[in-house]
Amino acid sequence: MKASGSRSGLLAPIATEFGPDVYLSGKAGRDCLDIGPFEEVSLKVAFQEFKHPTYGQGYSDFKPNMGVQDALFNLGGEGVLGMLEKDDG
Repeated sequence: MKASGSRSGLLAPIATEFGPDVYLSGKAGRDCLDIGPFEEVSLKVAFQEFKHPTYGQGYSDFKPNMGVQDALFNLGGEGVLGMLEKDDG
């Protein structure tokens, strides 16, 4: 790879070597990513907006980010597949 610079100035040229139309950043990127270098190489930046699915865990308050094992133990394999196939859009 032929890239130089630091932070966003380094990341943008590296990303373009793979030919993408969009660079997908995590939501924390809104606070630390410099969009300028991406605009310079005509690369759109999108930020992930993950919404954790909820499911019954056996207690009143849902605890997110427990991992797929938690969902498997609470829903079973078919229940997890159903949750993954669900279309909220």
